[in-house]
Amino acid sequence: GVFSWTPAHVRSAILRICGENLAQNGLAVISFNVLPGWRLQQIIRDICLRHTGEAGDARTRARRAKAALAQIADVASETQPFGLALRAAARRLAQRPLSYIAGEFLAPENHAFHFGDVARDGAAYGLHYICDGELAASTPEFLWPRGASLVDALAAGNHLQAQQHLDEVSGRTFRRAVFSRTPGAGVARASALRGLHVSGRLQRDAHDPTLFRDTSGRSLKATDGACADILVWLARHAPARLPVAALEASLAAHDTSDDQSILADVLGLAGANGVHLSTLPLITGLPADARPRAFDVARHEAANGQRWVTTLEHCAVALPPDVRALLPLIDGSRSHGDLSNALAQTGSDGSDPVVDRVAAALTFLASEALLEP
Repeated sequence: GVFSWTPAHVRSAILRICGENLAQNGLAVISFNVLPGWRLQQIIRDICLRHTGEAGDARTRARRAKAALAQIADVASETQPFGLALRAAARRLAQRPLSYIAGEFLAPENHAFHFGDVARDGAAYGLHYICDGELAASTPEFLWPRGASLVDALAAGNHLQAQQHLDEVSGRTFRRAVFSRTPGAGVARASALRGLHVSGRLQRDAHDPTLFRDTSGRSLKATDGACADILVWLARHAPARLPVAALEASLAAHDTSDDQSILADVLGLAGANGVHLSTLPLITGLPADARPRAFDVARHEAANGQRWVTTLEHCAVALPPDVRALLPLIDGSRSHGDLSNALAQTGSDGSDPVVDRVAAALTFLASEALLEP
């Protein structure tokens, strides 16, 4: 959130400071708006800047920009690319805070760059591109098969060229580029997964055992039976992040596949954004725990009236009414019966039996990584 919003001499200083101060195994994350995908965002920025003027504070100007974009999008073509882009942007910005609009579309400086140019400028200061902060953003597996094949063919084995072509095919607008003073291998090593932890919020399709869906509804197709077994294992343990070695041991016990193919499948799934990797474990509680305990931070937030709370995954999640009422009480001292009695005394008029509502609330908390073990 700095590089694109600064003039050229500051951008040069950012790269210089990283190059001078990184340890040999140090990493620097430099995020920036990316071309060619950000060209569409530039259209929105042009409109917002033209309609805000100089008067008023940032919040007032952002409010004017939001209203102007909505008005223009409302009369734009419903069939032509320009009108469709405006309408989509107006719908998206209607859900975003004014601070985002002020920073992204009204800031005096906002520049977008081709990936290759940033990589070249970084190299001048001794910085080597490693990958993106989101692994899927720097791997062809994230694309549909034909797109991935085209990227591989165009890059002809050149790691940096592949990144540029990925941006062209995907149309992404933002990167979190990871740089090091030591060159990377250019490709991820499956064997390195053994030191990491893996998770996946997935649900298996009732009609197609090879098809899984994540929480956003995106589909993921298992390439073979061993891959499907990995996804089933992750779905069973979600949202916990468990050692990749535990996954290997579990599948090996059932003679599902050899270690190398398991690691290769996990790496491919991570590249397709189907599973998530972490250096840290995450052990969560279960809805069936006799005296469940919610994350202390979340309980404190709920007790103070927040409608969203912080999870053990360091994410924010909005709370349904029953969960909001119960969360401050789930401190490890109360049984399911105690929680049912407490919910009954709130006077809420839920149509389901109180016991079922408590069970649903605990299931929600477990699924959102809000229960401690």
